Amino acid sequence: MGLLKPSTRSEAGYRLYQQGDLTRLQQILALKFLGFSLTEIKAFLGASPMELHDALEQQSDMLQERRRQIDGVLNAIERAQLAMQSDGKRWDSVVDVIRAIQMSQNEDWQSKYFTDEQRRVMEDLSKGAYTPEAKAAMEARPAWTEEDQKRVDAQYAALYEGVRQAVAGGEDPGGVRGQELGGQAVG
Repeated sequence: MGLLKPSTRSEAGYRLYQQGDLTRLQQILALKFLGFSLTEIKAFLGASPMELHDALEQQSDMLQERRRQIDGVLNAIERAQLAMQSDGKRWDSVVDVIRAIQMSQNEDWQSKYFTDEQRRVMEDLSKGAYTPEAKAAMEARPAWTEEDQKRVDAQYAALYEGVRQAVAGGEDPGGVRGQELGGQAVG
């Protein structure tokens, strides 16, 4: 997607990254960690600081709303567990859990936090982010699992830590370690 491009290339064609490239990589990883899609990250990296501030505030609002919904489901489950312990025949409390879950799933997040125009732009960005071949390849893949997410999260955490250590250690982005990190980010 062009999120991180090498500053230059060596005569042998190796990608060479500079200090600013590592800073950009940190920004990408931080936004990814906060739950933004790669398409959103691409837009934010070109945005003004105020636009990014507003986006972060919006992301925080959405996560807080999601937390409230999850808390509601957890409270309903706890009430159901207590009711089932006192009288194993109290299925009405289980129905409350189902209702709480359905309410949290039916929430239209995008309508609540984005204007129609913003949703249209996001949809257009999403449609244009992949070639037809890439879309077909993604659709042919098996469903994303929790194990897949854990693997990717561990990779991002390791990459972020490597970048953090390299920056803290004042390593040369054009050096071997900097190039290895850059290759992990774009590879």
